[in-house]
Amino acid sequence: MWELVLSLHQFLQPSAKIVFGPWRRAAADAISRGGATGAVQMLASLAPARSRYFPDFLTPSGSPQTLQDGLEAVRATPVSQLRAELGRFDLVRPGPGPSPSWIGALASGDPEAMTRLGKALGAYFDLALAPYQAEISACFHTDRALRTRALAAGGVEALLASLWPSVRWQPPVLEVNYPYDHELHLNGRGLLLVPSLFCHQFPITLADEDLPPVLVYPISPDPRWLTTDPGAPPGRALAALLGETKAAILEEIATRGERTTTELARRVRASAPTVSYHTRTLREAGIIVTLRTANLAVHSLTPLGISLLSNGRAYPGAGPAPES
Repeated sequence: MWELVLSLHQFLQPSAKIVFGPWRRAAADAISRGGATGAVQMLASLAPARSRYFPDFLTPSGSPQTLQDGLEAVRATPVSQLRAELGRFDLVRPGPGPSPSWIGALASGDPEAMTRLGKALGAYFDLALAPYQAEISACFHTDRALRTRALAAGGVEALLASLWPSVRWQPPVLEVNYPYDHELHLNGRGLLLVPSLFCHQFPITLADEDLPPVLVYPISPDPRWLTTDPGAPPGRALAALLGETKAAILEEIATRGERTTTELARRVRASAPTVSYHTRTLREAGIIVTLRTANLAVHSLTPLGISLLSNGRAYPGAGPAPES
């Protein structure tokens, strides 16, 4: 949900053109073709890019496991929270004139308005983010691996120190490059760290200090993270990395779904022993997983394999993209 809102800001107010430019152009085209321009305009009135505040209920606390869980959490926001946060938003939102009437309906918990909001959030996600979940997830997994190594090597202090330069650990205070002066006292509640691809320049936190403390911090993707054609095949680069046969095996599994050793041997035009050798190497590297039933060995992609191959595509045999 954080990526949904923060990516909306990047979509509405272009910045970091090298990193987000290709995504922004592709998302704009998808939103236009998908007839979701009105939905995005509605969301923009609720979470404008230039505002220093947007309602916290758009990024609900807890642990939503899927997009639908997150949207349901938004729809289940108590009326008292809606009224308080939208009242605050109406005081600080940019632009002249009164807020749209549908925001007033949201503040009263109107079911139709809440349903409309959920549909708009879902439509934007489906068109602007879902096609790139593999790339986004890969950025998250890379950052989490870096933080996990820091934690294992030096404990919590090393983990916090690894967030430099946007975050600095000065015991007992965590100093953050924030757009305005703000203090948040944890009072023993702990702090949830959330890496974000679309959080640009400054970390961000919830406005309501009574909610569970969260710090969303920017991660720096490779500027080429989305400069390739989402429909392009992995091509020579993957073959150069893994070798022609391994690359062909992965492409076959990704395109057609679970494959047996015999099926792979026939499709990639190699002997069964040769395919068995290469699948063992891929399995040991964590790129595929092999399940044995009777006399068959059935191979499928792991989340690592999906991220390696996807390039923005939705393969029929790849299963869901890794959780972000």
